[in-house]
Amino acid sequence: MSKTILIIEDNRLNYKLLADFLGVHGYVTKNLHSGLTAVSCVHEWRPFLILLDIQLPDISGFDVMELLKQDPLSATVPVIAVTACAHAEEQHLAKSKGFHGYMTKPVDMKALLDIVRAFEGPEISSHNGIKL
Repeated sequence: MSKTILIIEDNRLNYKLLADFLGVHGYVTKNLHSGLTAVSCVHEWRPFLILLDIQLPDISGFDVMELLKQDPLSATVPVIAVTACAHAEEQHLAKSKGFHGYMTKPVDMKALLDIVRAFEGPEISSHNGIKL
């Protein structure tokens, strides 16, 4: 199984923090600063998980999620919303759009690692007990 995680995050410092932390734990990360090429990159990189910022400069994370769901390969990859917004309305919207989890920034690294490990492996169910 791939140990690759796709991080769609436009803030380079946020990406570096996530990538360095996950790298220490044995994961390979790929970064996109834009969500427009997410589907083609899923085909190329075959990540087992996507961490998706909701507020991107060119397209919202919700719109990226819609694009991912329209493609048979990317539709099967679990997606965790990562956002600075902690509003209950956005969390509810993320759940209704099909996100598999929701994390607020600054990211709790222990919680992130727990989520990543929960989605790693062939025995993954669609939500694997991760609450939105």
